[in-house]
Amino acid sequence: MPISATMFGALLGAGTQMYSNALRKLPYTRHPWEHVLGMGLGALFVNQLIKFDAKAQEDLDKLLIKAKQANERRYFGNIFTLPVPSLIAPNIVGIGPSFYACSYLIDAIDDILEWVEDTKRKQIDDDEE
Repeated sequence: MPISATMFGALLGAGTQMYSNALRKLPYTRHPWEHVLGMGLGALFVNQLIKFDAKAQEDLDKLLIKAKQANERRYFGNIFTLPVPSLIAPNIVGIGPSFYACSYLIDAIDDILEWVEDTKRKQIDDDEE
């Protein structure tokens, strides 16, 4: 990949110099040192562009991982990851799985309501200060 990028950059630099000469109606190969300089700058530009793209991709991947972890913490926290083994367990002493599931849901709802009340209390306390 670096060789093809370098060659592409060199052709881009030489082509830019030749196009510049053509616009000014000068011979294409006038001042050959300008072509060499253009080839070097073009190769440098394309190689740096590829390095920048790779670095940007790595940074984006890191940010996406952080965002995914934040979303998992936000939406799939301890409240929603309660184990409910009784949903697939057989009836025990005449009490079906739905009873156990309901008890877990009621506990989860109670936890949510307690959290909401605590949050409201904190907001009221912050407003009073």
